[in-house]
Amino acid sequence: MPDDGRNRDSFDETLRALLADHHYDWRGFRKKRRGVRSRLTNRLSELGLGGLTEYRDYLRMNPHELRRLHELLSITISRFFRDREEWSRLEDRFPNVARLAVAAGRDGLRGEVSAWSFGCSCGEEPYTLRIAWERWSRNAAEAMPLHIFATDISAPCLERARRGIYTASSVRGLPTDALADHFDVMTDGTWEIDPGIRSTVEFRRHDFLSDAWPNETFDLVLCRNIVFTYLADPVRARVAERLVKRLRPGGFLMVGSNDRFDDLSWELQREGACFWRRPGGGGA
Repeated sequence: MPDDGRNRDSFDETLRALLADHHYDWRGFRKKRRGVRSRLTNRLSELGLGGLTEYRDYLRMNPHELRRLHELLSITISRFFRDREEWSRLEDRFPNVARLAVAAGRDGLRGEVSAWSFGCSCGEEPYTLRIAWERWSRNAAEAMPLHIFATDISAPCLERARRGIYTASSVRGLPTDALADHFDVMTDGTWEIDPGIRSTVEFRRHDFLSDAWPNETFDLVLCRNIVFTYLADPVRARVAERLVKRLRPGGFLMVGSNDRFDDLSWELQREGACFWRRPGGGGA
């Protein structure tokens, strides 16, 4: 173990400095620093470095390592229907989301609702959205096809998402009928999501801090427990501005229950604890 990793206080102090170097907010990592410490310690061993101080210098000399750093700092805690009450509130907004696409469709421009799961981890979030949309669509006059675009920086997480196989702890938040309708239990006790559901989500690797962003706009963006938890200004403000531009007028942004918006200035209007909406559009 690196020298400054033997002393947790010393490691955390240097970690705070490392995070500040790259506009991450220590408050978001404070309760999850054990996992971050473990991943960084392994990376230091791979590089043959003696500690985080050396790693800070290494990053300055090797900018290609920044993408790896972003991966190491990515928190991948997720499960189906995480924050269940907020998913119920999102379903209440589905009619307005669908009306946005209907209004645009009258001009011959669109025939489906588009959603972006931003930082989708291992796929639980976009699959939850698909399941919730299917449940709502069964009896909804406004129902329309839904295209889900899901991105994450972690290639291993995206591979797991594409496989669609989950542990019992990941699916425990699913309604009983949804589990029966959309999953098959495997001999090892894991659960495999229905291929029909799996095929409706487009997964793509994306480092939102360095890669090009999609050109399209979305009726619904889910950006939970990532930008507004772990980033500090000015990067947080720049990412927020880009998110707004990817949200069509009248569209909704769903955020995490612990996300912070202090001192953030943007055109979105707040609609409850976990929802913001861009003014305009035809979905009111």
